[in-house]
This record gives sequence, C-alpha cells and structure tokens, in this order.
Amino acid sequence: MPGHIKLGKPGEPDPDPSPYLIVSLEMKREDMLKPYDPKKSVWVPTDDHGFREGLLESDDGTKAVVMCGHEKKSLPVQPSRPGQPSQVREVRGHGQLDFPQ
Repeated sequence: MPGHIKLGKPGEPDPDPSPYLIVSLEMKREDMLKPYDPKKSVWVPTDDHGFREGLLESDDGTKAVVMCGHEKKSLPVQPSRPGQPSQVREVRGHGQLDFPQ
C-alpha cells in the first residue's frame, strides 16, 4: 500500500496522498462499462491468496466453469453455510456457535 515508505528527508512535509485517494472520472467510466450480472458475477480465489473477478458460464452442481479475463477455470462448487441459523438466538457465548457439517 502506498505510504508505508517514508519519502523525502527528515523535516520535510509528507507527500500529498491525493493521487491514491481520489478516483478519477476515467476510472469511474471504466468501472461503469464493465458487465455486471448479480447472478453470474463471482470472485475466484487465486494462487497468491487473493481474488479475481469472474463470470460464471456454467454450473452443474459439482463443477463450475468460470471465465476470468480470457481464461476459463473449472472449479468445484463449495456449499454455503447459513450465516444466521435459528439457533443463534439461544446462544450464550461464541463457543456454542458451531455449524454442523
């Protein structure tokens, strides 16, 4: 992240961070032109523990084919767990929050 290295000499004022904080109109236009479908847009995990944007092409229940840029990836479908099960109301501590598999 920008700013973790001190630029300049001791006693000089810090450099202006505005170029890193302000989103230009060109960047906003590029983002608006990207195709977005809430049912097909997904985040795909990468090898360096990050994520990339992808578009879901097909899903047969066990394997999903996702288009990331110009390459197709075949990924296993991961079942989702409920975020707020009905048992949460009866829990007294975080130790009791256990999701059965």
